Amino acid sequence: MNTPGWFAALLQVIINGLLVGGVYALSAAGLNLVFGVLKVANIAHGDFMMLGAMTAYAVSLKLGLSPYAAMLVAAIVLAGIGALTQRFLVERVIHSPMFVSLLLLFAVSMILRNGALHVWGPTYVSLSHDSSVWTVGPLSFTKLRVAVFALGLGLTLALLWLLQKTAFGQSLRATAQHMDLAEACGINVRRVRMQAFALGTAIAAMSGALLVMLFSVNPSMGEIFVLKCFAIVVVGGLGSFSGAFAGAMIIGVAETLTSYYAATQLSDVTVFLLFLIVLVFRPSGVLGGKAT
Repeated sequence: MNTPGWFAALLQVIINGLLVGGVYALSAAGLNLVFGVLKVANIAHGDFMMLGAMTAYAVSLKLGLSPYAAMLVAAIVLAGIGALTQRFLVERVIHSPMFVSLLLLFAVSMILRNGALHVWGPTYVSLSHDSSVWTVGPLSFTKLRVAVFALGLGLTLALLWLLQKTAFGQSLRATAQHMDLAEACGINVRRVRMQAFALGTAIAAMSGALLVMLFSVNPSMGEIFVLKCFAIVVVGGLGSFSGAFAGAMIIGVAETLTSYYAATQLSDVTVFLLFLIVLVFRPSGVLGGKAT
């Protein structure tokens, strides 16, 4: 029995959205981690993603590394930048009202964005890749999209395992739940906060490096992607990693459906319309209130 053309097209679009959602889930997990441990809304997250993407691009181009090796280099570099940012900037305002850290991280965002524009200019770049395709019945899958989805999903699950099954993860969760009590139990809370911010920044770098394999990006990409990350964690439920994954899948599918059936220019409108609807009718998100 032949699959109707309209149904095959719909299924293809949904699967494409889910594949992109795997990268979105990873980036949102990094944002959730920093907020959970430090109680800081990291509005520079998108520009850390951008810097990870541009670093991976530059490293791959200059050193001839594979995109995946370049992603690891970008993660290490950005982890160091994140650690320094937290230690010498964010840590100084950690007990201040949230708007202070927002202003500080907004300044960091502007420095990163304009610095990247100075180095790379406004030109769009992407990493060359294999464009071969798998065909399953009426459906086609770009091998690269499948590989990037699998890597994004694997890294997200690895982060969840780290948080739930390791001593380091226990210290992160204890600090997230109650900083003073964690410190009374012998946890070096200041070090944990720095490690959490460094890890969140490394995750942002890896998600940015995966995005530059799929799309053309430039130093201004951070502005839209940080908003998408916030939309994802709100749709899924702030503080819930399973919710962030669900939110990423919903956002990815909503984007691709809008691009295919309406216009690409409206895909971001759909994302933020979903964001508003969830804020109004279910502020806790689709899986809000769950710990993982």
